[in-house]
Amino acid sequence: MLKRELGILTLLVLLCVHGVKAVDLITCEGLTANLTCAQGTIEVLSANYGRTDRATCSTGRPANQLANTQCLITTPLNVLATQCNGKTSCSFGVNNRDFTDPCPGTYKYMNVSYECAAPPPLSTPSPPTTTTTTPPTTPPPTTTTPPTTTTPPITTTPPTTTTTTTPPPTTTPPTTTTPPPPTTTTTKPDIICQGRSSVLSCAKGRTLLIHHANYGRRDRVTCPPAVARFPPCISSVTRNIKLWCNGKRRCVLLGTNSYSNDRCPHINKYLEVSYSCE
Repeated sequence: MLKRELGILTLLVLLCVHGVKAVDLITCEGLTANLTCAQGTIEVLSANYGRTDRATCSTGRPANQLANTQCLITTPLNVLATQCNGKTSCSFGVNNRDFTDPCPGTYKYMNVSYECAAPPPLSTPSPPTTTTTTPPTTPPPTTTTPPTTTTPPITTTPPTTTTTTTPPPTTTPPTTTTPPPPTTTTTKPDIICQGRSSVLSCAKGRTLLIHHANYGRRDRVTCPPAVARFPPCISSVTRNIKLWCNGKRRCVLLGTNSYSNDRCPHINKYLEVSYSCE
């Protein structure tokens, strides 16, 4: 069983080295996790510490250390994103000293999902365009033969005075330019249930702009199950989400208590985010 687990860990690392987009790496408590990218740099998508089943990292462990399968925290995401993002390799120990112990007495493991983000391609400047101008062709001069003039008899006529009236200049009204309509920015909502994750992303050339974000519960319909009655439980976490996502093209968010204090324990909550791509 131990050889099988080590083989799976080795296979996951080899998959990242050979260019697989995303990698899920499981490391048992007390061991060292190694995140590696042969091409590009590390970008941590999610990180959970605890235990959600009895089979993972169970070799040689007594049953009482595997019984609690409702033991999970997602706070390591922020720690590992700060420690590993942008690097080609990153190592860290999986232990209760560096990460909060969510369930004392339970043998735990770390589940990290990351990808190797490729650097942006280098742009090659286009060669200058040479424009050749051909001079216009001048036609040969045209020779005009004057008509034959017959001289009439000379008649004496008194001088005539001719008055010429110059019309007033015509005034052209100014041209009015209609400005183009303003660009419309679409605001997108997102709901992330507690314990789950979501990726906010924008098209190439655009970046995220967080408008507002709340964490808690305001109704009994969103992200079930919910208790029949619950106190008002909603907190603004706009500042924290803006610091984490603004200016990025891609941002991973989790439904977790790490964004604010838990104002209503034992109630299933969710994260509400409103954002746009600028």
